[in-house]
Amino acid sequence: YLKQLNYYNQNLFEKYVEPISIFNRLNGGYNYHPLVWTGWKIILKNHPHDDICGAGVDAIHKDMENRYKQATEIGEYIVKHAFEEFSNSINTCSIPDSKPIIIFNSNNWLSSDYLFVDLLFDPNDKLADSFKIIDKDGNEYKYSILSSELFNTVEILKEVTYKRVKIALFVSNVFGVGYKTLYIVKGKQKNESSFKVKKNQVENSFFIISVNKNGSINIFDKRSHTFYFNLNLFEDTEDIGDEYTYSYCKKSKTITSSKAKPKIKISQNNVYSEIRVSFNLKIPEQIAANRNKRSKKLVSLPIKSIIRLGVNSERIDITTTVVNNAKDHRLRVLFPTNISTNKCIVDDHFYFIERDAYYPDKPTFDNRFEYYGTRNQQKFVSISDEKVGITIANKGLPEYEILENKGNSIIALTLFRSVGWLSRNDLITRPRNAGPILKTPDAQCLGTHTFEYSIIPHQKNVMQSKAYKQAYLYNSPLLGFNVKTNNKGRFSDSMQLISVDSDKIIISAIKKSEKGDNLIVRLFNPFSEAINVNIEIYKKFKNVSIVNLKEETIEKLKETDNNLINVDIKPFKIITILFEF
Repeated sequence: YLKQLNYYNQNLFEKYVEPISIFNRLNGGYNYHPLVWTGWKIILKNHPHDDICGAGVDAIHKDMENRYKQATEIGEYIVKHAFEEFSNSINTCSIPDSKPIIIFNSNNWLSSDYLFVDLLFDPNDKLADSFKIIDKDGNEYKYSILSSELFNTVEILKEVTYKRVKIALFVSNVFGVGYKTLYIVKGKQKNESSFKVKKNQVENSFFIISVNKNGSINIFDKRSHTFYFNLNLFEDTEDIGDEYTYSYCKKSKTITSSKAKPKIKISQNNVYSEIRVSFNLKIPEQIAANRNKRSKKLVSLPIKSIIRLGVNSERIDITTTVVNNAKDHRLRVLFPTNISTNKCIVDDHFYFIERDAYYPDKPTFDNRFEYYGTRNQQKFVSISDEKVGITIANKGLPEYEILENKGNSIIALTLFRSVGWLSRNDLITRPRNAGPILKTPDAQCLGTHTFEYSIIPHQKNVMQSKAYKQAYLYNSPLLGFNVKTNNKGRFSDSMQLISVDSDKIIISAIKKSEKGDNLIVRLFNPFSEAINVNIEIYKKFKNVSIVNLKEETIEKLKETDNNLINVDIKPFKIITILFEF
């Protein structure tokens, strides 16, 4: 859970807090930079090696949870108020008597996706009862109302009551590092479903998804005519390890959901179809006293997965909630790929790295040695052959392993490990201490936990197909804002703030410079070839330079056209550009 909290906060600050606050500042708005740094410093206090690795006593991790909560509150406050101020400069007068909402895209490519937005109306506003959503050209956007309620909140020194209408909304073609304004107007939307729903099956223009009797799913990719079977299958194995290292025991026992008898419910709305699967997995309560086998007593592990297929979506998004009532075990979710390969591609730090998939020589009870079959990832892990591939994106679930079964590569994504010791010296996979032998009961992770991940089938590999764009969009989704009506701002109601003309180049940071009110843009090239790229900024700048991480000048650049520069980015290179105004 610490990795999930860390993921959320890092992503919040990198993809929303820093970009939105600097765009607001460049527009003459409030300087949130000191508060941004306050949030980052709180996050960084959780980043000492053993802390972020989860290798500490319970008191340390309780402090970390509190810090993450503080950072979240700071970050979400900045995003809300900085965008509110920035939106005052956006012209929302295109359609009279409408309520505008603005959709922000932090990824540096044109994006279409579904998102969830809380619309805030005056409690007596009849527009909340019946409306449609359009752009300035009158194009209608599909939405579905999920809930409606009166909502009390406190704004600056006053209590305010709204009618809050939560909607799911599909938005197409939002500029990369930009925004699009939509308008809520009187009327009734067309209820035209783009889904085909049958018993235990849903379908959009890309995929047919069927749910099996045990709750796992099959996917047919219409583009490549490829079947994937028994995805989202759960695997539970004992864990006699510690906070540092996983270990199985002498008489290892794995239990899967292959024989589960779940409750299955299928529903749809205008924006997505949804499969809800819920069941109880019976697993041993804990490890036996001799630590050589699992206990005979069984407990229930309630598991509920919401499998969501968006209209025109090229992903299958899954949210799984588990109530952990057992100790000393590891829960993973499995994705058989029906692909035979000994390589995988993983999103790493500023890099898509190719790794060996298997590490077959495993230790035994009588032959113990240090062994790590799992590996780390950032946003995704991917398996492919020369024709097709499947990528599993995640939100804060960094551990994976590639398994092999009769030539079939299986992606195993760790959801959680449940252990009771900081360190032990009797592991099969590490026959020595890694730290002090201390009990850590909170590391059993008892209670309710929610996990988010996504299945992205594609052709060829994740780089050739550009499926990484879907993984990045899943991690940094479109974000919707309520804004003031009839702003007569100088900016268009849809606009690109930073343009990068190659989607092979990825922006990793947009922030205020440490000196002056200037703009830092950091980009990286994860490909093996040099890429020439044009970068255009919405605002006229005076000087532009390539700088190091201390923001010291390395090379002066020339403006090639109005607000535009041209740069060569070498293979696997990170560059930082300073725009001075």
